[in-house]
Amino acid sequence: DMERDDRDDWMRVSIEEWERFYNHFNAMEPISYAQYLELQRTHNNKLDPPCPMKWVYCIKRHASTGLYNRHKARLVAAQSLTRYSIDDKWSPTLSLDTMRLMLVLATLHNADVSCIDVSGAYLSGQLDPDDPPIFLRPPNGLSEMDREPTLPNNEKIYCYVAKRSIYGLQRACKLYLKSYFQFLRGFGLKPSSIDPCLWYRVDSSDNWLLIGVYSDDNLIVGKGPLKGEFQIYFNSKYSESPDSGEVDPGVHEFLGMMIRRQVLANGIIEFELSSPKIMPKLRQLVGETPQHFVKSQTVPGIQLNLPESSENPLISCKEFDCRSVFGVCLWAAMAWRFDAHYGCARVASSLSKGNTFENVRACKQLAWYLLESDVQSLKFSSLDIQQQFVSFCDSSHGNDSPSLRSWFSYVHVWANAVFGGRTKLGTAVCRSTKDSEVMAIIACLASVLGYRFLLHELGFTQSQPTSIFIDATAALDQTTSMNIPKDQKFMALRRAWIVEQFADGLVKGFHCHTSNMLADANNKDHTVEHQAVNARNLQGHGKIDAVSTVLRHAYKPN
Repeated sequence: DMERDDRDDWMRVSIEEWERFYNHFNAMEPISYAQYLELQRTHNNKLDPPCPMKWVYCIKRHASTGLYNRHKARLVAAQSLTRYSIDDKWSPTLSLDTMRLMLVLATLHNADVSCIDVSGAYLSGQLDPDDPPIFLRPPNGLSEMDREPTLPNNEKIYCYVAKRSIYGLQRACKLYLKSYFQFLRGFGLKPSSIDPCLWYRVDSSDNWLLIGVYSDDNLIVGKGPLKGEFQIYFNSKYSESPDSGEVDPGVHEFLGMMIRRQVLANGIIEFELSSPKIMPKLRQLVGETPQHFVKSQTVPGIQLNLPESSENPLISCKEFDCRSVFGVCLWAAMAWRFDAHYGCARVASSLSKGNTFENVRACKQLAWYLLESDVQSLKFSSLDIQQQFVSFCDSSHGNDSPSLRSWFSYVHVWANAVFGGRTKLGTAVCRSTKDSEVMAIIACLASVLGYRFLLHELGFTQSQPTSIFIDATAALDQTTSMNIPKDQKFMALRRAWIVEQFADGLVKGFHCHTSNMLADANNKDHTVEHQAVNARNLQGHGKIDAVSTVLRHAYKPN
């Protein structure tokens, strides 16, 4: 639609995109109908017909403020999943858990943080010459832009043949990452065996570099001259998009999130993670908060996992789309809102019932809670630096009323805030509180070991056992007891594995009073007052204590 008031802006960015796409990257080559037929015959007429090409337009806004940044146009191939079957197209992305761990390390070691958005990233990836050709239809609008190519003999262009990993091709990201990862290796960086999108190089304790790759976005954390040397190396082959760099002093944007670094008067380093751009979008989707809103993730009266019925009818997605609203809520929770994990897990388990009246109510409640919560960021701080992270795990026995299974949660704490954790529904009904706590310990242990392996790989070895806080003394006793009943085969296997990890000295269990159990925040409903305290503590705006009333399991700092 070029009849808008900003038509000139859209025309300008369209021409810029075409020049970059066709003349700078040489992303595709025009062919005649005769050439097309010849290529088809060469491949026994088994090639897909020309794939449509589309112009995608958007207005970019700053993640930090939501204010206008720039007009953007991108020419893409519409190689949809429904019409085209392409094998071997999966590509990895940086885990959000790894992203937060990088910010924790930056906080504790006073490291520099920056973000790089690679300009035209996918177009830098080469197609495999042994792969069959990919045909593309001529895009619309080239004649209006006076940019229509011609063939040397003035034959009519029938279609184009892709030469680069064009945006929209199903294997585009995979091909780009193959090229980019090889480039990173050239600087002496190595991929983590835990997260293949985390690349690292450690020359010394004062000269190291971490790069987290999420498609064409890079989160860079480094200390010493390596970081500056990498920037020079990067500029030798790639260029940064206009979205790269600091938005304001100490403020960077990564994946639609704002990363803010502050140095307080007493020298304390703080990193805050938030999504000022996403929250207005959520407000637009869900509407204004009711006057008598209860500030909680879930409230009594909303019934989840109810099938469609006359009392719980389906609501038109045009009126309210649960999946669109929940998608934004889930992104916030997975990225930095640990105080909403329980609400997201509960709603996620119910959405399979459809866009029902009760699910609409649940999605609105969760969205309004995210919008109205007093805490709107995740804050890591170098105050009271600890050399090792600690973990909390907890379960609520049989509190899922439909299935009688147990919700459990675990969280990992470092730099005075939670940097990792999950909320899950147990896979089986547990016979006792002790058994449900054991399932929580197993999940927590697996996550702890993953982080320990990753930190060791990066050169930040956890030299002492990781402390795991548990509020059930019966479950704590099971971490060291070999009195395992053989008549409960699968529970016996679980407990035996736990005992081995504790015996190896990788972890150590301590008692934590329920009132100080941080993981308790995400496995059951709480009062509004308790929910507010939990949110502050989880998000780094409160105080995290581990008070014990059981002497034999009390925490004894190293």
